[in-house]
Amino acid sequence: MRKRLFLILIVIALLISLIVACAPKPAPTTPSKPTTPTATEKPQVQWPKSITWSSRSDKDSNAIRIIAISAQWEKAIKIPCLLSVIGSTEAAIEKLATGDLDLGYIGYYDQWHASKGTGAYEGTKYELRQMFSTGPVYMDFYTVPRTGIETIEDFAGKKIAYSSQRALILNDISIPVLKYYGVFDKIIDMPNLPMAQRHSGIADGSVDVTIGAAMHMEQQWQTAPDAYFVPIGKDAGASAVKEYPFLKWGPIPTSWKGLTFPAGIGSMITTSGMCIRKDMPDDVVYNLLDIMYDNWSKLLPVHAAMNEWDLDKVVDAQMVIPYHPGAVKYFKEKGVWTPAAEARQNELMK
Repeated sequence: MRKRLFLILIVIALLISLIVACAPKPAPTTPSKPTTPTATEKPQVQWPKSITWSSRSDKDSNAIRIIAISAQWEKAIKIPCLLSVIGSTEAAIEKLATGDLDLGYIGYYDQWHASKGTGAYEGTKYELRQMFSTGPVYMDFYTVPRTGIETIEDFAGKKIAYSSQRALILNDISIPVLKYYGVFDKIIDMPNLPMAQRHSGIADGSVDVTIGAAMHMEQQWQTAPDAYFVPIGKDAGASAVKEYPFLKWGPIPTSWKGLTFPAGIGSMITTSGMCIRKDMPDDVVYNLLDIMYDNWSKLLPVHAAMNEWDLDKVVDAQMVIPYHPGAVKYFKEKGVWTPAAEARQNELMK
């Protein structure tokens, strides 16, 4: 009996061994590797809760373009993108610095003075970054034939409306140019006249010369169709640029913003840029630009001035504050970042 039981146990043991030996073995495992985005995938971006732009109006060309771009961002990233109307550039810069504003349309005049703590920003330096340049504005003196003025030297003894409490850049352009031509102390200053009063004054004779953006000539021509520009010479322009590096000198284009001008009219050029908070994450800035230009064909028809923000126009090698690193990365990848822009960026970042 014991012998039989012993044989049964042996058989059972052999059967168990056979079953274990024939059972399928699991495939060897290898340590998992961290996944990385493919060429067609984008890394996950930690978007802010909202994005707020500023403009001085909700109806001008800047606001129209900003609203259109915001709509594309909202559609792509599903967060509110808002326009905040802020009438004062100084207030917009303060909000950018405190984080109450994400983006602001800021002229180079204010960018430069804010970064230096000079002018209206005396005593406080603001560190801002540029997202993209928004294009040039050509500024020049203009008059009418009754004055007999041909050159800026002829301004002596004439009634000149150049100063402005709001557009301080007119002072920064006019004063060094008038000094260069030796007429600063010889003019009759008509201080701080609003633009409408300048234009009516040119027409009725109470003002002989004023200064403004070339695009404002369209308004002047409505009251004085014979108004014409008085060119600023290259050397005079250089003296203004030396004092105020946010300025440039160059000729007014013969065709600009739907207007036609004679060739070779020397002018002072100022520029504006879309500024962004310095602490905005690089990947947020990069991807905002990516969304914007991925949808550029949809955005172009929104306004005739939208093409001023074409990708090949928004890198300015003469910027007065640094570009945001996220913007630099994007522009480099798209091939529009130039060696001159890189040199200027490095100079400003020192």
